[in-house]
Amino acid sequence: MTVAVQFADVTKFYLKHLAIQNVNLQISAGTIHGLLGPNGAGKSTIIRLMSGLLAPSKGKIFVDDIDVAKRPLRFRGLIGLLGENAPLYPQMTVSEYLHFVGKLYEIPNRHGKIDELIERLALGGFVDRPNRALSKGQRQRVGLAQALLPDPKILILDEPTSGLDPQMAMEFRQIIKALRGDKTVILSGHILSEIEMMADDITIVHRGLVLESGSLSLMRSKFRLRSILEIATREFPKDLEVALLQSFQANCEIVHQTDQEVRWRLNFFEDKDHRHDVVQFLLARKIVPLELKTHDPSLEEVFKHVIDQRDNIVGRV
Repeated sequence: MTVAVQFADVTKFYLKHLAIQNVNLQISAGTIHGLLGPNGAGKSTIIRLMSGLLAPSKGKIFVDDIDVAKRPLRFRGLIGLLGENAPLYPQMTVSEYLHFVGKLYEIPNRHGKIDELIERLALGGFVDRPNRALSKGQRQRVGLAQALLPDPKILILDEPTSGLDPQMAMEFRQIIKALRGDKTVILSGHILSEIEMMADDITIVHRGLVLESGSLSLMRSKFRLRSILEIATREFPKDLEVALLQSFQANCEIVHQTDQEVRWRLNFFEDKDHRHDVVQFLLARKIVPLELKTHDPSLEEVFKHVIDQRDNIVGRV
């Protein structure tokens, strides 16, 4: 697959402070790539470096095979960027602002492109309204329109749904997913369940280092994070947890309990499909499973495992 963004042994210092160190990273073209890490991990530095807003202290960065440090004329408009807060001029109307951005980029036929984005992003209901009068969700839509206006190959979205209500966030996610294939989308954020819904690949950054990069399924396999069996029964006898541990070598956790059912999980120590054996085990004890399903470790669980593993290594040094 074609590489859209490549970091080759990149290090960045802010005066004497080391922000990122020896970062090697490849992001495939046409994918949605999640960039994750705790606060202060180096995500913003990576975004600024690939955008050309910062120069690396060491190493090379290539965007669409262009050396970012040289910043040739064709680099202009190659990247669209939307942060947590859209960069809007409050006194301008939406229409005035988009035409202003179009003039800055010297976009040919900007009127047609702006009309297309107004329709595509459903801006028509407030296109003549001043930006200062827009809701948070409306501002983010306008911000996305300005980022897409120069028709960039790469779109960087930093916390794009932060502060949006659930309906707005869902609509924004649908817009982002629709860009897959046409654009390379780099998505940074702290809502891991949201990134899991959208991203093809993820990169985990911590303390200035890239710890892992690739698909979630590959990370599950690499760290041998087993599938979890989630079961619902009408009852959960006191001795059941000990019996399960003895029979299956599995940790048991009750996740939800009501008067009608108990929902619990089994986390196995060995990589094997235990569903049939667990059902037989329960039926032998006259416990009828109401529901039984496998649950793959979530992005949040993988993320925590990667970060904790690194912190444990550092703690031992």
